[in-house]
Amino acid sequence: MQLKAGHWDEVLPALRVAVRCGEQNRTDERMTGALHFQLAHCLGELHRWEQANRAARTAAAYERAAGHLLGEASAVEWQGLLRLNRWQAEEAYGRFVEAESVYRRIAPGQEDAEDLPRALALAGRHQGRALRVLGRLDESRRLLEGAVAFFEGSEEAYNRARALTDLAETLHDIGDDATALAKITDAELLLTPAAAPHLRYLANLRRRCEATAR
Repeated sequence: MQLKAGHWDEVLPALRVAVRCGEQNRTDERMTGALHFQLAHCLGELHRWEQANRAARTAAAYERAAGHLLGEASAVEWQGLLRLNRWQAEEAYGRFVEAESVYRRIAPGQEDAEDLPRALALAGRHQGRALRVLGRLDESRRLLEGAVAFFEGSEEAYNRARALTDLAETLHDIGDDATALAKITDAELLLTPAAAPHLRYLANLRRRCEATAR
């Protein structure tokens, strides 16, 4: 709850204690992996990039040892997001592809199989974001359109808005500002005032598209 509320500085000491307890007890590798993942998340939000990456690698190792594919893939994916936040797009893309390959090892009827379609949609979205930075715009568009299509059929308005935003950015880079502006409008309609930072981001993106559409 503290992580979701954005209380990074306050929750960091507690997470460090929790991680130490998990490592010392060594009775639940899966829980220890989850704690390292939360620590990596917190450190990433605080822009402590190297520490965050170490925590994410450790999370993946614990989840792998526990045989928890969803947790392992999520930790690998987080490593990619940490790199993408630092504009290391090639390395980020590699992590996202690796995460997808781990997700796809989850067989029908296996634990977490019901979460697989959503996980693959998010992995595709992240790959699309990285490909945009790399200038591989047609591939980026295809993956982001797939993510948008998945979230259109879900009740996750926020993730649909995020995917629409990413698609609008790729369309803007391609030069299709008219379609990009339509996607921005769709994204804005999905968001509540509580998503103020993202609404501001969309407003800036709209101005960029309008400036080049004239």
